[in-house]
Amino acid sequence: MTALDLLGHISLLGGLAAAGWWAAPRPRPRSWWASQGDARYRQALQWLWQRLTAQATRQAAEVMGLNGPRLIGLLLGGGVFAFLWLVGLFRVAWPLALGIVGVGVLLIPNRWIARRYARWQTRLAAGLSGLANRLMILFDLGRPLLGALKQAAPQTPSPLKNELYRVIARLEEGWPVDQALQGMDARAHRMEVTTFATTLSLSTGRRLTSETLVPLTTMLASQHLQTQEQLTGSAEQVASTIPILAFFGLMIVGLTILLIQSFSGFGGLSGL
Repeated sequence: MTALDLLGHISLLGGLAAAGWWAAPRPRPRSWWASQGDARYRQALQWLWQRLTAQATRQAAEVMGLNGPRLIGLLLGGGVFAFLWLVGLFRVAWPLALGIVGVGVLLIPNRWIARRYARWQTRLAAGLSGLANRLMILFDLGRPLLGALKQAAPQTPSPLKNELYRVIARLEEGWPVDQALQGMDARAHRMEVTTFATTLSLSTGRRLTSETLVPLTTMLASQHLQTQEQLTGSAEQVASTIPILAFFGLMIVGLTILLIQSFSGFGGLSGL
């Protein structure tokens, strides 16, 4: 066992011991030194979170309710483990391993949060169709906007449900309709949500009916058809590419066999 292997095992055991200590109950109050150390640790993670991520990334994390500094802490812990793993097990030179881990720490937060925010936006927009149908029925029954949103929100899937509860809370506090819906639009950054907020904002002071949401339902249907066409086109493109890739793959395999035969002197069946 080399020194690097020993260091890796010690680090792993130390990490497990630290995790157990962190998860263990503490019946006594924490000391002043422990509180100060925890505060400085959180400040350091907050500083790294501000430096390693873009403003758009931090805004997206706030919208989704992610704890950015905690994510950075987990990422740094994983980076240390990956560094020891690369150096100890795969015998990678430590400058190269440090560079790989550093690039990962720099790229992963922005890329991962951006992809997760895109999925959050898609799920949010996907719930608008069902919400619009329920609101159209409630409007025809004579429900006002606030009452209709309260009645439709429990059947709405997340994350649209959480955004509706934000709008409902603001309306109950006395916010104007356009300002209450503007926050939802600013957080989502989707054309469907913008149309939903604009449609209801322009209908303020008028009797709401199912005709009010016709522009929204028309746009949602158009977006659905466009998405289906894009998926169909992508599937057809992949299906048309597979035979070409298979043909080139067979050519590469055949050329490889010919090269092996030419360099090794093996002539296949003719040499038997």
